[in-house]
Amino acid sequence: MGLYNKALESGEKAIKLIHQLEEDKYLKELASYYNDYGLILKIIGRNEEAKKYYFKSISFLEKYKLKQDEGINTDLRLSFRYNNLAFIFGDLGDIEKEIEYQKKSVSIRESYFAEDHPRLALGYSNLGASLIKGNYLNEAKYFLDKCFNVRKKIYDENNINFAPLYRNYAEYYLKCNQVEKAQFYIDEAIKIQTEQRSPNHPKLCKMYYICAQINKAKHDIFNAIKYIKLSIDLSIINFPQGHPHLKNYETLLNNLKDKL
Repeated sequence: MGLYNKALESGEKAIKLIHQLEEDKYLKELASYYNDYGLILKIIGRNEEAKKYYFKSISFLEKYKLKQDEGINTDLRLSFRYNNLAFIFGDLGDIEKEIEYQKKSVSIRESYFAEDHPRLALGYSNLGASLIKGNYLNEAKYFLDKCFNVRKKIYDENNINFAPLYRNYAEYYLKCNQVEKAQFYIDEAIKIQTEQRSPNHPKLCKMYYICAQINKAKHDIFNAIKYIKLSIDLSIINFPQGHPHLKNYETLLNNLKDKL
């Protein structure tokens, strides 16, 4: 947490310094600093504040686009900010806004990237995940499959990029009440993630959380508790106290304990 606080302090100083200069000459720099500041706030779970900084960043980028002949670069930067803003809306519980901004992000990527570009595939996966949360399951499957079709062309089957995609498939099949398929995909996601990254990697938190939910759906409460505890233990390592993800995991643990 100390490192994040230092980063926030440095970022705040940089933003204040640029605002003291001629703002219109430093629109690109302001957009970058506001984006980075918002990202740190998101990481530590201060999503309402992060949202304000992302909107500021987008505003500066849009002004910069009007003044400079850098359409493609600026549009792609906007796409990545829309993606991050979508995640923030998701954490705040506004799923419709999350989907709206993921669709904005994907629309820009489709305009500039080839059909088999990895960044376009990532956009499809993220949009699919958002649509699952909104229960738009047919549309979600469509975009997950588009992501899979791109990634199988450019990556080996055990490439790390398949781990989050398989996690999304697991969530999709869990929502469809196809528990065994959900179990297959989350097992594959965890296998790839643990083989190729640290056993304490933060992405495992969500994977173990989904695994707990799948076991809950199978009425295997003891294994569900096992996996949600793994998720909580990793979250304590990776996230600050009071982070909204950690709160969600603790809520599930308490619900599972009530079923014993």
